[in-house]
Amino acid sequence: MTVYDVSLSISGVPSSASNGQEFMPGWSIWYKNIDKALSVRFRVIDLDTNTVIKDKWGGSMERNYSLSPTVNNVSSARNVVMPNKTWRLRFEVSHLEDTAYIVDKYVDKTVALIGAKATINVDTTPVKGTVLVNGVSYGTAPVSFQLDAGTYTVSFSGISGYYTPSTQTITVSSGETRNVVGEYAVIPPAKATINIDTTPVKGEVILNGVSQGIAPLSLLADPGTYSVSFGNVAGYATPPTQIITVVSGEIKSVLGEYVAVPLKATINVDTTPVKGTVFLDDTSQGMAPISVSVDAGNYNVSFGDMPGYNAPSSQDVTVSSGEVKNILGTYTTVGPPTKYFGDTVNVDVQFKNTGPVARTFQVTGQMVQGTQTAQTQVEALINPGETLTINPAVQVPTTFVEDQSCDVVAILRDKETLKELDREPNPDAVYIGKSVGATIIGKVVG
Repeated sequence: MTVYDVSLSISGVPSSASNGQEFMPGWSIWYKNIDKALSVRFRVIDLDTNTVIKDKWGGSMERNYSLSPTVNNVSSARNVVMPNKTWRLRFEVSHLEDTAYIVDKYVDKTVALIGAKATINVDTTPVKGTVLVNGVSYGTAPVSFQLDAGTYTVSFSGISGYYTPSTQTITVSSGETRNVVGEYAVIPPAKATINIDTTPVKGEVILNGVSQGIAPLSLLADPGTYSVSFGNVAGYATPPTQIITVVSGEIKSVLGEYVAVPLKATINVDTTPVKGTVFLDDTSQGMAPISVSVDAGNYNVSFGDMPGYNAPSSQDVTVSSGEVKNILGTYTTVGPPTKYFGDTVNVDVQFKNTGPVARTFQVTGQMVQGTQTAQTQVEALINPGETLTINPAVQVPTTFVEDQSCDVVAILRDKETLKELDREPNPDAVYIGKSVGATIIGKVVG
């Protein structure tokens, strides 16, 4: 295998070129001291991929012969956009020996192939901020600019009241159009703090109608106006609702004051053996039994009259907070009035002469006890149509039995014939006692 002494120089290869740019390397080749004609080959090789870009025959070469061939379009294809990269090219000359080529000489060159620009459009929302690419400001959005293919960081300036959009890393290729949007988010106002407590007891706290729990509480709230109200606590008056306004970052304290309310007392009143009207401080409470809720204090309980009964005596009652007091009023039956020996019982008799002529009537007032009778007779002349009231007085005889009652009767007779015209028992009996009693009234109409 023979390797010849070759002088090889390459010209016309730029250090950088645009995609699709045509450049023509110049070859200067001189085979020295060759003793025969050679078949020579010229090649351009991509060293990164070991790919032959150009392969050209140089033909037969005589000894001491030099030539300067040209190889066009090293970028592989005219006006075709190639991937951007730095190309490492090998310019190689070889000769054919038997069936193989023997490399005689090569020169390596580096070419930075630069593609078409990429277009980047950047906007921001809902406000317009400054756009920075790799830390360099490109102005206030929206902006549009062209950059070489590659990787870039797109960031944004801060705007008061907004969170700054996140930095975006983008990779663009030659000729690409990329749209980038930065979204500013409104920074919500700082929360306000509302501290709420109650005294002297702990009650429920209600904020804008929603229960927050039992005091004390510390609540975070957005700036604004709020209604603070409180739940009921047995034995206390509920604090009034409070309307408060808080601003961003403010700390506001609210205190609800419960006021103790004395417990009511209860007065239960009944009567026996009949049900009568109950009065509390002279105000009717209705028919017994009744239950009245009252404040602590002093009260007078009295009772209404019932036919045939003596009303119970009134009672003064003192009740304290929360106390329950039971009152019973006892009605007693009305007994006969008490009369004593020697007392006079007036039997009042009222009657009318309904006849056409004047008549004389005889009125007898009787007291009857068992088989004993005491009576008094009175005569009276009554004109036609006249009404007369007379009072026969009957004295209680000593023969009556003490501690027993007797009946009182009024009898009306015609004096001439002694015919009994009417007999009227007195509605009440007379009780024979030991002290002065009341007058009994009986009425007889004749």
